[in-house]
Amino acid sequence: MLVVGLTGGIGCGKSAVASRFEALGVPVIDADQIARELAQPGQAAFERIIDVFGDDILNENGEINRAQLRQIVFNNPQAKEKLEAILHPLVREEMQNQVEAIEAAYCILMIPLLMETGQNQMVDRILVVDCDEALQIERTINRDGVSEEDVRAIINSQISREERLSRANEVIENLGDLVQLYTKVDALDGRYRDIVSTAKQVKTMMNSNNNSAKKWPANGNSGNAQVNTTAAPWLQDQATTLELVSSNAEPTELIYELPLNERLRTLLRLEGLFIEIQHHLSGDSVWSSRSAIKVLIAILNTLNRPDIKTDFIREMDRLYNTLEKFAKVTGVDTDRLNKVQAELKGTIQHLRAMNGQFGQQLRQNELVAAIKQRETIPGGPSTFDIPVYGYWLNQSIERRRADLRAWLSEFELLEQSVKLVLRIVRESAVPRKEEAVNGTFQLILDNTVSYQMIRVVLPLSSPYAAEISGGRHRFGIRFVELQEAEKRPLQTKDDVNFYLSCCAI
Repeated sequence: MLVVGLTGGIGCGKSAVASRFEALGVPVIDADQIARELAQPGQAAFERIIDVFGDDILNENGEINRAQLRQIVFNNPQAKEKLEAILHPLVREEMQNQVEAIEAAYCILMIPLLMETGQNQMVDRILVVDCDEALQIERTINRDGVSEEDVRAIINSQISREERLSRANEVIENLGDLVQLYTKVDALDGRYRDIVSTAKQVKTMMNSNNNSAKKWPANGNSGNAQVNTTAAPWLQDQATTLELVSSNAEPTELIYELPLNERLRTLLRLEGLFIEIQHHLSGDSVWSSRSAIKVLIAILNTLNRPDIKTDFIREMDRLYNTLEKFAKVTGVDTDRLNKVQAELKGTIQHLRAMNGQFGQQLRQNELVAAIKQRETIPGGPSTFDIPVYGYWLNQSIERRRADLRAWLSEFELLEQSVKLVLRIVRESAVPRKEEAVNGTFQLILDNTVSYQMIRVVLPLSSPYAAEISGGRHRFGIRFVELQEAEKRPLQTKDDVNFYLSCCAI
């Protein structure tokens, strides 16, 4: 079972995220709730806490006055260490017991001090709920009725925001209302379920015999082997694909992709740009803001074609109609099929309702237009060319980040479309284990099938890079080794095992 650690600074919205996961049927284990229960009369920690802190911390009901105890340990590091020495081992043990009793695809451990206490070792992935410090303070004051000084003291006592974000696999920015927050949680729920499904499939494939019925091509792995694939195998009960799921995730494989048409090339470029800009948005420096602006302009340049929105709609219509044909096919997971069709239909409707082209308003932004105009100058735009650019860069990170997010929001529907189409294409083929004899591999593809992408997956520890070349009817793979950074990579003479997907839908 996948164990996800949910954490974040005070006032960021961890509880709201946890409650949404629970509503989606995901088991949530709350470390604070366990600590409260352990400190109740008759429970494991109660007498030990009284022995250390005395009867003075009891209220009139004979229970521990949590507010009083919290004040004591907050102002006394030694007292805090004593309390943590009592509670943390007991909380960890109880969480582990609860995890072992759960039967689910994945569960959530909500631990506010996940990294500070070293409990991140208990989880497989780290999900951070994040927001600006000003919003943290506002929310906490409204919720708890405390002073701004008290909230800042709590924030300063926790791990820094930068370090927390740097160690996250996934990040939810909680800057809007609950509807926006729940939409992000729903997307992560699907992502985590895909991770579990992928892990099971990879384990099955790793343990399978090389001569199993799923291995192709049937007549060997070299020369002019002919490939026949089953349409949309990802809709079958056990079929899936290897995928690098999150931009914030640590990679678990080396993945190489060759798009076989211009549309896929554009989609992959946009996907990379959206991943890159999220990375720059998480930084606080002026250089992060400069880099984010450059990526925004790169997105605009990628969308120069006036018919690109029409092309996106046409492609998604095609995918929807293709999937419609599978509704009555035996063995198809109809629930999954209906879900994907609903995603496509909703996205298509939003695209058709959108006025103008992608980024139309951003192109009219004078600051962005001035920077874009000078982007082709050697060395790029400078503040002496555009004084207002220098002024903007000297604004607070909150101001700069707010502007960048507002500009990027124009592309939310585009990003959603890119992710959806690429997910469908990537999942249209089951990865098959292959061997490149002496570092080379060639295939002739079925010319009656319109292939869209070739994917090669290697272990993260592999010393090889995969150079894929070819087109829709034939392709080759050359595995090379990087000897020295200054020298040209050389083709290996080793036999290389890898997973291959020929994606077509």
